[in-house]
Amino acid sequence: MGAHTPVPSQTLIRLEDHDGTSLVNIKQDQSVSAFGGMQTRTITRKHPDVFSAIGVFSGGSIKTAEIQDMDAFKDKVFYGGLTYNSHPMGCAAALATIAVYEEDGLIERAKVMGEVMKQHHADLYAKHPSLGAGRSIGLFGILELVRNRATYEPMAPYNGTSDEMKAVHHHLKANGLYTFVRWNTIMTNPPLTITEAELAEAFAIIDGALSLADQGVRG
Repeated sequence: MGAHTPVPSQTLIRLEDHDGTSLVNIKQDQSVSAFGGMQTRTITRKHPDVFSAIGVFSGGSIKTAEIQDMDAFKDKVFYGGLTYNSHPMGCAAALATIAVYEEDGLIERAKVMGEVMKQHHADLYAKHPSLGAGRSIGLFGILELVRNRATYEPMAPYNGTSDEMKAVHHHLKANGLYTFVRWNTIMTNPPLTITEAELAEAFAIIDGALSLADQGVRG
């Protein structure tokens, strides 16, 4: 869940057994953990039964996968896993990354800076009708561009693009901002070490890009 984008809260899933009691609660993490959301949200309880992570602690350059059992499967078998589980180099990179998180206080910093980024999202939403929604967890966010907020028609189709999104992407790159633009979305996933001034500079560039997207708004 949330491998590249934070999942909308209404889509978070609770898995239940046949009599309706909670069976497994999976903590939303994956790339979220790399951007400071690792301990900010669970699906239904404060302490999840299962914590999973894929690739995030090693930066994805050396594949890693983790499933941490939190008492849910003491008397059960969890049938799960991936081909790159427990890679020794990946685990070494993950341990080193976690140590930096802790030593430099990056998770705590991401929570503070995440509030700053949420305000940037809100400011853009108030200014640009092409912004249908912005959401984030820590410094892990996304902007969804639409042609109409009422119908929520995306600025580009699924698995496709549009003239407006091409113009947005070009504007970002031409002004020195490199981020992931896919379909009708702009990822807002800055480094955990980013300063407020640097974040403001980045969002000023996005502001200009959304002015181009506004030209594609209908109704």
